[in-house]
Parts: sequence; structure tokens; C-alpha cells
Amino acid sequence: MTEKKKQQSGLVRERMALEKEQKKLQKKQEKKDPAKARLHEERTRLTKKVKAAQDELENLKRSAKAQAKRLSKLRKDLAQLQDAKAQLSSQGVSGDGDDVQLDSTQLTEYRKLKADADVKTSRLLQEKATIEAQLKVDQSTLERLREAAASKTSRLESQRSRLEEVQTRLTAVQDEVGQLQQQLAEKKEEATAAQADNRKTSSQRDYLHQKLKELETRIAASRGQRQATDREKRLASAAAQLKKEIPGVFGRVSELVKITHRKYNLAMAVVMQRDLDSVVVADKKTGFACVDFLKNNKLDRMDFIPLDSCEARKPPERLRQLGGTAVPAVDLLEYEPQYERACIHVCGSTLVVDGIDEARNFCYGPDHHKVVTVDGTLFKPNGTFTGGRSGTIDARANRWDAEEYGRLKDQREALKAEIDALPDTRSQHTASQALMVEQQALEQKIKFKRAESKQTQEELAACKREVSLLEKAAAEASEDPQLTQLRTSVNDRSKQLQKMEARVNDVKDRLFADFSKRVGVANIRVWEETTLAAANKLEEEYSKLDEQVTKLTEQIAYEEGRDLDKQLADKQAALEADKTQLEQIKEQEQDLDQGAEQLQQQAQELAQQMEDLRQKVEAVTASMKELQAQNTNHQKEAGKIKGNMAAAATALEAVRSNRRNLLEQATLEQVDLPRRGRAAAADNGNDDDDDDDDDAMDVDGDDERQPDDTQGTAGSSHGLRGKQVFDFSRLSAKDKAGISKKEREATAKRLKEELDSSAAELAASAPNMKAVEQYEAIREKERQQTAALENARKEANAASKHFLHIQQKRTQRFNNAFEHIKNSIDHIYKQLTRSTVHPLGGQAYLSLEVEDEPYLGGVKYTAMPPTKRFRDMEQLSGGEKSVAALALLFAIHSYRPSPFFVLDEVDAALDATNVARVAHYIRTCTRPGRGAQQSAGAEDSQETAKRQRRQDSGFLPPDGDAAGSSLESFQSIVISLKDIFYEKADALVGVCRDLDQNCSQTITFDLSRFEPPTEAA
Repeated sequence: MTEKKKQQSGLVRERMALEKEQKKLQKKQEKKDPAKARLHEERTRLTKKVKAAQDELENLKRSAKAQAKRLSKLRKDLAQLQDAKAQLSSQGVSGDGDDVQLDSTQLTEYRKLKADADVKTSRLLQEKATIEAQLKVDQSTLERLREAAASKTSRLESQRSRLEEVQTRLTAVQDEVGQLQQQLAEKKEEATAAQADNRKTSSQRDYLHQKLKELETRIAASRGQRQATDREKRLASAAAQLKKEIPGVFGRVSELVKITHRKYNLAMAVVMQRDLDSVVVADKKTGFACVDFLKNNKLDRMDFIPLDSCEARKPPERLRQLGGTAVPAVDLLEYEPQYERACIHVCGSTLVVDGIDEARNFCYGPDHHKVVTVDGTLFKPNGTFTGGRSGTIDARANRWDAEEYGRLKDQREALKAEIDALPDTRSQHTASQALMVEQQALEQKIKFKRAESKQTQEELAACKREVSLLEKAAAEASEDPQLTQLRTSVNDRSKQLQKMEARVNDVKDRLFADFSKRVGVANIRVWEETTLAAANKLEEEYSKLDEQVTKLTEQIAYEEGRDLDKQLADKQAALEADKTQLEQIKEQEQDLDQGAEQLQQQAQELAQQMEDLRQKVEAVTASMKELQAQNTNHQKEAGKIKGNMAAAATALEAVRSNRRNLLEQATLEQVDLPRRGRAAAADNGNDDDDDDDDDAMDVDGDDERQPDDTQGTAGSSHGLRGKQVFDFSRLSAKDKAGISKKEREATAKRLKEELDSSAAELAASAPNMKAVEQYEAIREKERQQTAALENARKEANAASKHFLHIQQKRTQRFNNAFEHIKNSIDHIYKQLTRSTVHPLGGQAYLSLEVEDEPYLGGVKYTAMPPTKRFRDMEQLSGGEKSVAALALLFAIHSYRPSPFFVLDEVDAALDATNVARVAHYIRTCTRPGRGAQQSAGAEDSQETAKRQRRQDSGFLPPDGDAAGSSLESFQSIVISLKDIFYEKADALVGVCRDLDQNCSQTITFDLSRFEPPTEAA
């Protein structure tokens, strides 16, 4: 075992060294990560830049091609415009053949006649201009009134359209409000359902955790019982082999019978004792064959019950009529009729009762029954009784529940699966938050839509009012008398204007009559409207062509001035430079990746080495556990051997006592027992000395007693003088050949009958006159021995009772402390893990591995942080383990509080949130009055039970017991580096170095005079 421990320590050290090496590699990798990240960012930036430059280069190429096309098109358009301009110039010079062209003299005459006509028609033209002005005013006023009427009509139509639009929009908004309200109702229903599901899931999770806790307790108890069944497995295997190989073997008693009710399992295990493993066979011959089989195969010893010859006396019928809860043990078994004799043989006339008082009455009554209680206490007819619990008896009692352990494990796995299948608290909380956000968003939308609906309704009312006013205005405009008057005035002035134009044209025709004839036109006005207008038009077109030519020339000059080739060359050069830099960065990244791969490979090799070491450690640990199990088995075997030795010594002492009694009886009756050698001579020479005769009659081997027997020998009147050897030669060969117990009993019975007959004859022939005196002396001696024996028995009983009292007191105190800590730890752990996100906190509970005998096993501590599923304590993080350890520490402290705590950096593995919770809990426990509230529980037993039930249901925090659970005296000195502890403290004590005196110096600061800090949940 020591070598294994050294090997394990060496492997653990190697593993720690590998872990340090792995951390160094991780640090190297972490140092390379920033450079790699920078290169990655630079590569990404250059990649984007190169891609953008390539896109820009392609755009420039496309722009250059488009520019060439535009220049070609512009030059072509310019040539076309220049051709059109030249053609127009030549067209203006030549003119049409039908047009009349005037020379300069004619033009001068035309201008002179034109001036004379203007002078002669000036008054008419003035009147005409006045009429035209009045006509324009009237037309303008009429047009304005028409436009006003049309505008009113248009506004009316527009307003009607707007009214319809507003009405439609109002309907849509109202429909949308209805839809949003329906969605809001659905979201509220979903939120309500989600809250109900959350509550249901939470209660179901608590219920499942409670059941899991109970199952863990039962599994822990069943595990201890299950570990004690190795011998049972061997016996079961041997019985199966016997049943298979030898006909007439029916099986073990435990396999052939069943208990009518589980509560009698322990009692029946005590009743049957070792007979549970006895094998039922058809006859003795089959039993001897089984014994030979066991010897040949070197299997464990087994007892056999032959059905044809086993002693089986049915219990009297009166045992079933004793009343109370007394039942014959055989009546509690279910078996097939062919096994009835075996069951009666095993159970006999033993009674099974519920209580100890009832068992005492039946056992110590006139009939002296053998009685067993349901809790396993055995009362024997001889006045002795046996009680308490034993792992062997418990294992036998649970033999009928062999599947209990597997069933409990299946139930535990099913419960864990159900707990894992439950929705996650965090996801449920997130879904609830999302529903709440959606609900608030819908409420906000409904608020906005209602405001929009109200505004739309106001707008609709305004539109209706405006439509009404516009309809009234349009009706008034269509019936306006000014409009009719203006129409009449416009018609009259138009007629006057036509008359004035006719008079002016008549004057012009008379003045230009001769000129028109000479020129060759019928009327001067026709010439003015044709030839003169065409010339003006040609001049306008020529001017437009000049403008277009100038514009195209400027565009061509601008396009030729853009040097796209140079831009292309610059962009190409920049792109090549960026590509070169990108390749360099990629090479650097490849170098870093290769280094990272090497580090990763080294890390994998270290991990593989660590895994190998872990497997070796596990193998060594398993080997150590195996050795420990073997050591435990060896200790158990040694205990059994010691028990067998003690039983053999007891049997030997009984044989010696029996022989001594026989010798004493022979001495009293003055019977000379035949001796051999010196013993006979010595006896013959001391016939008159009773003491010497007594010494000579001591049994064989008394001088070989152990030192422990000297006290008992000194109290006897028969001392040791030497080894006494008796002569059995007078016995017949038949008497000497008796080996079995029955044969010896038959021989003893026959010899006793012969002895009694001889004694009767001797008494009849020669009576002993000193018999009465000798009898009185021996009786006085017997009384002294009986008194001494009774005193020794009383002392032994008193010591046994005192030992049992101390043992019960120790167990009771442990159970009181354990129950208090068990009931307190869950509440304290919830306080240390509760938050606004998780108001219920976590769960923690304790369980005993062996509830009936707590000192035979350990205590299992289980802690489940919020939102975490069930797992072993070893799988929790460092902070979670620290919080769980603090909860256990505070729970233990609540049972028997110490004057103060000294907590040395217990917050090292905690984050800021958990540090705040621990500091808040310590500060809460140190506030005055809290302890009185927690320990205000000295009610009577009924009130205490009610309070305990309320605590178990979660409505009250667990109270302390009578031993002391008050937290009034809770004082704490915390050594910490976290400022959260500083602000929660009542006083601060700092330690620093005094450089002048070269020693430590303390600095204190009282915080009680300041306002208390805000308590965090």
C-alpha cells in the first residue's frame, strides 16, 4: 500500500509538472495571438483595399472605353452640325423660287410706306390698342374668375378625395389598432402561460430535486447493504451449481420462501439467522452428495435441510390465539406445500411481535416463548436477549429486496433525465423578457396608433367642414353675375377689335396698292406673313446651330483634357504595391501559423502525456482501492476467525466446566475414578485428604489455560496440582466408538441409568452417614459461587448498559447536530446564491451514507448552484466550491456558535457578485437581534413540529435546536483583499511595515460612525 501511495504521489507530481509546462505553452501562444490578430486585421484591410483598387481600375478602364466612344460620337455630331450649318447658309442665300425677294430700293420704299401707314392709322391703332388693353383686362378678369371657379371646383374634388383618403386611413388605423390589441391579448396570454410554465417548471424542479435527494439517501443506505453480499453471491453460485448437478436439490431457504409484508423482513432474518443460506434437499443421501461436491470443488461450507428427516414440529394452535400482534413466524412465510417441513424446521415456535414490551411479556411470561420484534430484537426463553443493528442482518433482511438497489438507481437516472429535460431557467427567463419587451412594444404601438386615430378623426372632421365650405363657394361661383357681365363685355370688345382691324387693313391696302403691283404680290400683308417670317425663322435656326457647335466643341475639349491613361497607370502601380505587401503579410501569417501548429502539437503531446499519467493515476488509485477492499475483507475475515475462536473457547470452557462438575459430583459421591500412572499412585496415597483428591480430579489440560483463566481458578476450591490422566479401558468398544452427538447422548443416557441403578443399590445397602454434612458444605460453597457469579453478571450488565447508553448518547448528539446542519444548510446556501435573476437561489443538502450506523460511513454533501443541473461536488468550479464550503461552515457554526470567526481570504476564488453576497450574509448575521429571531424556537413539541413542517415546506428558514443555534454572538474577522468586504465591515485593521522601527504596525479605522452601506440582494 505504501509503495502504491508513493507511486501515486510521483505520478501526481509528474502531472503537475506537465500542467505547468502546458501553461507555459499557453502563455507563449497568448503572446503570439496579438501579433497574429494584427496581421489578420492588416491582411483583411489590404485585401479589401486591393479588391477596391481592382474595382476602381476596372471602372477606369470602362470609363476610358466610354470616353473614346463619347469622343467619337461628339466628333461625328459636330461634323453633322457643321454640315447642317453650311447647308442652312447656302439655303438662306438661294431662297425658294416662289418667294418674292426685295432689293434695297424696294425695301427702302417699303419702310417709308410702312411709316406713312403707321402715321395715318395711328389714331385707329391707338383706339385698337385701347380696345385690346380693355379686352385683355376683361379676358384676364374673366379667366381669373374662371380659374377661381375651377380652382374651387378642383379644391372641392381634391378635398373630397382627401376626405375619402382620410376615411380610408382612419379605417385602416382602427383595423390596425384592433389587430394590435388582439396581438397584445395573445402576447399577454403567452406571457401568462409562460409565467405559469415557469412556476410549474420551478415547482416541478424543486419536487424532482427533493425526490432525488430522498433517492440519494436511500441509495446510500442500499449501497452499504449491497456491499455486504459477497459471501451471499458465492453461496448463491454454489447453490445454483448444486441444483444443476445433483437431483433432489431444491435451493436455498431464502430463494424458496417470501415474506408476506416488508415490515417483517428484519424480524424474519433474525428468526432464520444462518438457515437463510441453508439448502433444502430431498433426503440425507442427497445432502451427503452435496457435501462431497462442495469438498471436491473447494466451495464454502453450507448447511443442508433434508426434508425426510429434519425435525419439524408444527407450532401449537394456541400460539395463533395469544392476541395482540403476536404471530407465529412460520405464518409470515409464503412457500409451496412441499417445503413446509423445512420452513417449520427453520422457524420453529418463534413468535413475531411489533413492540418490545409485548415481546417481553411473551418471553418472560409463564410459557417462555422465543420472541422476535419487527426491529430485530431477539428474546430467548433462557432470559437473554439480543438487539441492535448489524450489517449482516440488514443484508439478510434486504435479500428479498435484491432488486431494490437497481430500481433505485433506475429511478435516480429517470429523475436526472426529467430534470435535464426541464426547460432551462435562463432560457425561460430570456423568453419571458422577450415576451415582456414585445408586449411593451405592442402597447407603445397601440398608444401611437390611438393617437394617430384621434388625429385622423380630427383631420376627417376638418375635411368635412372644408368640403362643406367649398361646395357652398363653388355654388356661389357658378352663379356669380360678374362672370356673365364679363363674358358679354369680352364678346362686344372682340367685335369692336375686328372692326378696327378691318379699317386699319383697308388704309394699308390703299397705301400699298401701287407698291404691291410693282413687286408682284396681291397683298402686302401676305408677303409680310410668308417671306419675311421665313427669313426670320432661318436666322433663328442658324443661331441655334452656332450654339450647338460651340457646345460640342467645348465638350470635345473637356473630354480630351481628361487624362485617364495616367490615372490607370497610377492605380495599376498602387495595386501592385498593395499586392506585394499583402503577400508579405500572408507569409508572416504562415510563419505564425506554423509556430502555432508546433505549439499546438506540443500542447497535444503534453495533453496525451497528462492523459497517460491520469490513466496511470486512476489505475494506481483503483489498485489502492482494491487493496483497501482486500484489507477490509481480510479484517472482516480476521474478525470472523476471532469470533470463531471465541466461540470455540467458550465451547471448550463449557466442556471443561461440565467435566469439572462431573468430577466434583464423583468426589461428593466418593467415587474413585480410574487413573493411570503417577496420578493413580498419588491418589491412593492421599485418600483422606479431600483437597488433594479434588486436585487430583482436575480435568485434562487445565494447566494449559490462558492467563485470563487464573482468576476463575483461584476462586474455586479445586486447584491445579498436575496433569490428571484417566483410564477409560473399562469402557466397552461400543462406548468408545461413539462419535456423533446422538450416539454420545445415548451412551451417556444408558450409563446414567446404570449409574442411577447402582447408586440406588448402594444406597439401599450402605447409606453414607456424612452425606448431609457434605451436602450442606457443598451447598454453602455453591451459594457463594452463585452470589459471586450473580455479582459478576450484574457488573457486566451494568457495564454493557453504560456502554450502550454512551453509544446512544453519542449517536443522538451526532444526529441532533447533523439534523440541525442538514436543515440549515439549504436555507444558508439559498441566501448565498440568491439574486434578482434567480430569486430562489440554489439548493444544498447533506445525506448520510449509512443512516442507521452513521459512524460506519461518511456524509455526502451535494450543492446545486442556480440554473445548474445535479452533479458531483468535484465537478463544480472553484468559486462554486467556495460558496458551498462557506454554506457548510456557517451551517455548522449555527449549531454551536463560536465566539468569533477568522476567515482568511475565503473570497480568493469568488467573483465580485459572490463576494458581495458573502459579505452581505456575514453583515446580516452580525446585526443585533437576528440571532434572537432565529433561535426564538423554545415552543412545546407540537408547536415545534408544526414549525418544522413549515420549514420543510420552504415557508420558514431553519431554526437552531436546543443545543444552541443563536447567531447573536456572530463576530467575524475577515482577511481579504476585496474592497467589497471593506465597505461592509464595522471596522478596518491594516498592517504595514514601520521602516523606522523595522517592525509591523497596525492601523485601525472605525466605520460604525458612518451611514451603513446599501444592502445588496
